Amino acid sequence: MTATLKRIFQIQHGEGRMLALLLVHSFCNGITIGFMGAAVSALFLTRYQSSDVPQMYLVSTSMIFITGIVYHHLSQRLPLRRLLTFNLIFSFILIGVLNMAYRVIDDPFPALLLLASFELIWVMNSLEFWGLAGKLFDVRQAKRLYGLMGAGEVVAIILSGFIIPVIVPHIGTPNLLFIAMFGTALSWVMMRIITHRYDVNQAQPQPDIPQADYPDMPSHHRRHYVLTIFALVGLTVSTLYVVDVAFYDQAARLYPDEDALASFLGIFFAVAGMLQLISRTVITGRLLKRYGVMIGLMIFPSLLILSGVLVLIGAGLGDVMLVAWAVILMKWLDRGLRFTLNQATVLILYQPLPNHERVPVQTRAESHIEAIAGFSMGIILLFLTNTVGLGAVGLVLLVMLICVMWLGIVWRIRKPYVQMIVQTLTIERLTVTYSDAVPIISPPVDDYVDMDVDTAHQQIFTQAEIALNYLETGAHDDLHQAKTRILHLLTAIVHPPELILEIEKHILLPIKERRAYALEALEMVLMSPTKGVVMPLFEELTPSEQAKKLREALGRTQVGVGD
Repeated sequence: MTATLKRIFQIQHGEGRMLALLLVHSFCNGITIGFMGAAVSALFLTRYQSSDVPQMYLVSTSMIFITGIVYHHLSQRLPLRRLLTFNLIFSFILIGVLNMAYRVIDDPFPALLLLASFELIWVMNSLEFWGLAGKLFDVRQAKRLYGLMGAGEVVAIILSGFIIPVIVPHIGTPNLLFIAMFGTALSWVMMRIITHRYDVNQAQPQPDIPQADYPDMPSHHRRHYVLTIFALVGLTVSTLYVVDVAFYDQAARLYPDEDALASFLGIFFAVAGMLQLISRTVITGRLLKRYGVMIGLMIFPSLLILSGVLVLIGAGLGDVMLVAWAVILMKWLDRGLRFTLNQATVLILYQPLPNHERVPVQTRAESHIEAIAGFSMGIILLFLTNTVGLGAVGLVLLVMLICVMWLGIVWRIRKPYVQMIVQTLTIERLTVTYSDAVPIISPPVDDYVDMDVDTAHQQIFTQAEIALNYLETGAHDDLHQAKTRILHLLTAIVHPPELILEIEKHILLPIKERRAYALEALEMVLMSPTKGVVMPLFEELTPSEQAKKLREALGRTQVGVGD
């Protein structure tokens, strides 16, 4: 049974226990989010109108921005374990203080602060959990497992949705906040267990590497990569606010009765939770492993655009029901994929950054950038809905425009993503000394500059066939030489060829993390069918699995040539 589950969820040797602990940690985070979210939403809506929600967004984004400044400062100075401890203690105290304020202050404002603080708690949970995961898993593991490891949170949120109606009549809505605090305390316990069981990198000073040693990527290109991530995050969070307003507008039109609306929302979010769970456990890891990060980044905005097209068709036909249900479909996709597939792929973008930069950059993105984008969009929505009177169709057009810009950013980030991985490998090579357990042969690039690309491809396929024979006969020394020859041939088809030469310095070494980043860079620079016959030779597979995948890839290549 265990072996079957590992195969289904693509869990490799040595990852099971770490993943199980993170799943429990994720479940504890979900207890906080599920019970706090229900409590603060109910407390707010009994004291404010739904039209006051944009004002709450302005308060919450301001809180997130200020807290983010402090957290970013601490992330550059504290060891990771102390930083995460600060994170969870801060969240615990914040919920407790606002809980008490709500009980003793005879004013509706604490209810607004509670709902605004819920957005902050969600950001802090994300920084703590994914910051820890980013230190424990490399980029290849992240593609397979990031979706799955967040499933615990989704399960806890779904369960809380069924439990709350049962216990609220007995304990009251405000007391749900104590259960949320208990979830935060459990998260702290799990964080301490994980960080004591596994080696977690501490805060590191930035290495002093001469600019000339960076592989074709000046420092301003590195800044450009980070700014591109910030732009992507800003556009992503902007769609959340616009889709929310359009969705609640249409839901209120379909269900004007308060009880009917509450029932609809309960069913809707339960079904969306199911989509989240399926996406995390089945879709995300498999999709990212097979199609890569760039395709993963494009799927969510593309689906939002397609649902937007349905809205426009409904508007063109004058069918208000088609418009309404197309908007609901857009929100269902948003709820189901934003914090699963999309979140996992965006988190992977932090992985190519050097160790000392990952947590600070993620902190700035999820606090400063999300807060600025949310604050700005809150002001824009207040103007568009209250002054201009923009309806659901106009809001959907705005979402589609943002998604087009979003796809443009994804298209431009591919090359910097590969360059950032290679540069980080260079930093590791120049600052850390390892024993040369595997010989590396890097020929002069000039030997392959004049080689015809078609000839290089043909020779790569020939070497792959030779490598397959070595795999089947167990000739490991000869197999290493075949791998090296293939890497050398790739310098004739990959530009600049120095990328392949840098990848070679790491991909054949018995150093897991550096080999993983080299594998990711190699996969990103290759195109089919070359990718199919090269990658099996270097992936973390048994010789029999490597031989099987390579044989299948060579068979597909021969069929393609025959056709």
